[in-house]
Amino acid sequence: MRELDGNFINNEMIGSDVVVSFHSPSVRDFIEQYLATSDSDVANLIDAVYFYEQFTALWSGAGGRRYAGVDRAGEQFLRVLASKLYAPSARAIRVASMGEVTGVDVYSPSNESRVEFLIRVADELRSAGAQPLMESVLRPLEALWEKGIADRQGLFRLLQELTDRGLREDDGPFAAARRCLLTYAEELEHFQAAVSFCEAYPNEVSGRDRDVLRSKFAIFASEYGYELDDEDPDWLREVAGDLELVGRKLQVEVDRFTARLYERAEEIESERAKEEAPDNDDEHWRPSRREGDDVHEMFDDLRNYLIDG
Repeated sequence: MRELDGNFINNEMIGSDVVVSFHSPSVRDFIEQYLATSDSDVANLIDAVYFYEQFTALWSGAGGRRYAGVDRAGEQFLRVLASKLYAPSARAIRVASMGEVTGVDVYSPSNESRVEFLIRVADELRSAGAQPLMESVLRPLEALWEKGIADRQGLFRLLQELTDRGLREDDGPFAAARRCLLTYAEELEHFQAAVSFCEAYPNEVSGRDRDVLRSKFAIFASEYGYELDDEDPDWLREVAGDLELVGRKLQVEVDRFTARLYERAEEIESERAKEEAPDNDDEHWRPSRREGDDVHEMFDDLRNYLIDG
């Protein structure tokens, strides 16, 4: 790493974390172009993958065009991807405190988005062994969905992918996903995903399911505004709009709850406007010198000098 630092890569300390990146975009371009013509190195990289994002980078290839080596080693790529689908993530976001970057946090892709990627890979490679592979990766996820553990928006998208591929409503993964989306709604994103499920699969949602969902959302909306301490008025209005949209779709009146979010947004903007307003002291009301005043004074002084001289 020390040998490469400064020419091929950059090592940067952010707090107690080491962040490694390409030294420049041209180095990345060189690596991508090299791999585009070296199938054996691509095959070696597939076997040596440690981070999940290495799979997505190999799949994306150079300039969005997949490496020929990935296509030639398609079954190998799919097999290794399935075996390391939940590999550690190298995706990170910088963490700041008081305007200063203090470190990085891993921002790992959800289980559902990883399975979505696996499905896309299997489809594009037209793998004959895709079906048993799907069943093997869905089995542990099904157990998590039963407990309400999932990225809800990702789960809904994945469910659509699976039903398009032939998953039936009476299959185990569908039933587990249905329970997860309808039963464990506790956050705004959860209710948004539940509404999407109700719209996409209306025959799978009973009247009692809808009543329970409405009751939970009414309680959630009534308490939500009190939990927010965000000082971004645009974001507060966006949240209020999301609550209103879910409320309309569930037929739950939320205007009295969103009103305080809109009011808080107005208060923040009014407070900021007052802070930015200029002071009304005498100094600000004095007329400023005109642009030509100095020039006129200079010529007046010169004229007086010539006359007196």
